[in-house]
Amino acid sequence: AEGRRVLDVMLGMAEDMGMETGVCDDRVGWAQLRGESGEKHLATVTHLDVVPAGKGWESDPFTLVEKDDYILGRGVLDDKGPSVLCLYALKYLKERNIPLRYSVRALFGTAEETGMEDVEYYLRNEDPPLFAFSPDSDFPVCNGEKGIYQGKLKAVHPCSVILDFKGGVVSNAVPDRAEAVLRCSIEELQPRDNIRLEEEAGCVKVKAYGSAGHASMPEGTRNAIGVLANYLLDSHVVSESEESFLKVLRDLHEDYHGRELDLDVEDDRFGKLTIIGGTAGMEDGMLWQTIDCRYPEEISSADITEKLMDAAGDDAILEVNNIEEPFYMESDSDPVQVERTRSPLPSAEAPTPETSPMQCPSDPSTMTGPHRTLSAGSTRPTKESPSMIFWKRFRSTSWRCWNCRNWNTHKKITCLSSRCFVRKDRYSVWKKRSRIKTNPALFSYFSSYSKL
Repeated sequence: AEGRRVLDVMLGMAEDMGMETGVCDDRVGWAQLRGESGEKHLATVTHLDVVPAGKGWESDPFTLVEKDDYILGRGVLDDKGPSVLCLYALKYLKERNIPLRYSVRALFGTAEETGMEDVEYYLRNEDPPLFAFSPDSDFPVCNGEKGIYQGKLKAVHPCSVILDFKGGVVSNAVPDRAEAVLRCSIEELQPRDNIRLEEEAGCVKVKAYGSAGHASMPEGTRNAIGVLANYLLDSHVVSESEESFLKVLRDLHEDYHGRELDLDVEDDRFGKLTIIGGTAGMEDGMLWQTIDCRYPEEISSADITEKLMDAAGDDAILEVNNIEEPFYMESDSDPVQVERTRSPLPSAEAPTPETSPMQCPSDPSTMTGPHRTLSAGSTRPTKESPSMIFWKRFRSTSWRCWNCRNWNTHKKITCLSSRCFVRKDRYSVWKKRSRIKTNPALFSYFSSYSKL
């Protein structure tokens, strides 16, 4: 329902601009300019759904705020802002009567953050675009992404001490809160940082707190489910069968690169494997935990399944829900070159390191299958308008370069990677929220549905 509401707002804007619109079963909508070839079309692919806002906002994350020449709010960067930019790109073409060889569609999905089922549904029910790109990644162009492995670990023994257990909201995000209800007395439990104890109807509710983040970039976060599992194990109040499953969770949450699961692999193209547990709960009295793994070409999905089954042993069963193999498009291929040279700057300034292709830890907006699709950043950094944003992630000495994802521990805020072009103090700092340079069109758009 919420997805359809925000989709209606976007399509209403497109209709006001005089564009054709369409909807594919409430999952994907589009605005279109018709070209000479009729139904054959090119496309941009964005999404209007967002990840949970999380805690720590200084203002309502769903009410637009303008501050220091930036607009703040959940989704302004991922991916509502780029969605609006795509719509206004079509408006530009229409107002200037630019002839189009192919029709151009701006596709707006509503379920990217929960598995991208919306795009898959569109491809099953509509003609695929001849070529598409998604402005839901990093500048300048993402021509590769890690594989995605998603599944669920289910305990095989019912709980006796743990009456309830839950954590997380979506499977592809590190949760910042988790809780369990235990059949025990509060005197049996000891206080600890990031843990809150509450007596409740003769039982004890244990609340755990961490730091949230996306599954594709978990470094610098702290998984609240792992905090909770470790606390329960250290308290020695759970049953032997419960303890066995919690030990599996402890190994999963111990390290985001899967060292305890024997999954610590990397390659030169995509870097290290990452793995997180996004949501956890109970079903029929038995615990379960979802898994979201982003893996390089160095390991196969079959190897990941084998390692996880070994870690689960006789205490859990593994259910594999989704596998997407690593994707890579050669840097010298035509689609990559089109993206690389799309800049409006004079040709004398291109190509530069800023317009070189790169690989992304994971960009779930890239279409799977035989369709020719790339993802790209929606902004272009230049000297005149710096957009080299370093992300400060929960530790005072930990900084991440927006371009190459290199972690810095130096007090001077510059990228330390010799391969990255971001090596000057052209930056602004982003603290626990998304933002994008102020644009009157964007501000007007977000203000029109501040609560969607």
